[in-house]
Amino acid sequence: MNLISPIEIFIALFIGMGPIKVLLIYIATTEGMEKSVRRGVARRTALVAGIVGLGLFLLGAILQAILHFSIGSLTIFGGLILLLWPWEWSPAAVAQRIVSTVIPTR
Repeated sequence: MNLISPIEIFIALFIGMGPIKVLLIYIATTEGMEKSVRRGVARRTALVAGIVGLGLFLLGAILQAILHFSIGSLTIFGGLILLLWPWEWSPAAVAQRIVSTVIPTR
């Protein structure tokens, strides 16, 4: 049995959740709020992101067990999706549109 190390799990969750993009939106939306409110928003956001990430992790493991697909086939399928997915809907382009909407240009 091939075990996944905690570092690999952390990297997958870090990349999947995109904390840098979320941080930009958090800074823009909480600007001018009191420190206690910003902390509360950060805590709730981290809690929700953690619960969703854990839920998706467990759902992925369950689906992998039910549908009997390997990580290699998932990697190939994910690459095909990225190949066929229009560039304008890439996560980076969507994040840029969100940030440009939230943070007005001067």
